[in-house]
Amino acid sequence: MKKLEALLIIEGILLGIIGVLFFTNPIQSYFNFTTIAGIMLIVSGIFTLIRAFKSTDKSHYIFSGIINVLFGLILWLFPISTTSSLIFVYGIWALVRGLYLFIVSFKRKTFGFNANTLYNICLVILGLLIFINPIQILLYTPFIIGIYFIISAIFEIYLGFKL
Repeated sequence: MKKLEALLIIEGILLGIIGVLFFTNPIQSYFNFTTIAGIMLIVSGIFTLIRAFKSTDKSHYIFSGIINVLFGLILWLFPISTTSSLIFVYGIWALVRGLYLFIVSFKRKTFGFNANTLYNICLVILGLLIFINPIQILLYTPFIIGIYFIISAIFEIYLGFKL
């Protein structure tokens, strides 16, 4: 197994663990989300930046890695202010990341009925749902975030075994 494959699988397992935590203890997970998600996104961003050195399309991985690290730092360093606006920040992050990944899939000509396109659609839908009804979504935030992490885990592990 190559290092890149191992990184994807480890990243997927970590994302899955965080996702399950949101289902097993949603209230406490929500209150601890800024710290947990901030650290997790920083780690995920670092893994993505590491992938940039192993890839021919460095710009995609560098852009994604920087987005994850910056969002993670904001959540981790400013937990009180981000908790009140967390749902909007999360919605923006999901929407921007999903749209960016759509652009990349068109550029690489990988758009179609596949795991990557499904993941991009999930991100965009999640971002749009948050903007359509933020108050309702706020009540379900721990579960939505948990689902996102579990879906991300599945795709990261899938990519790890696919490479």
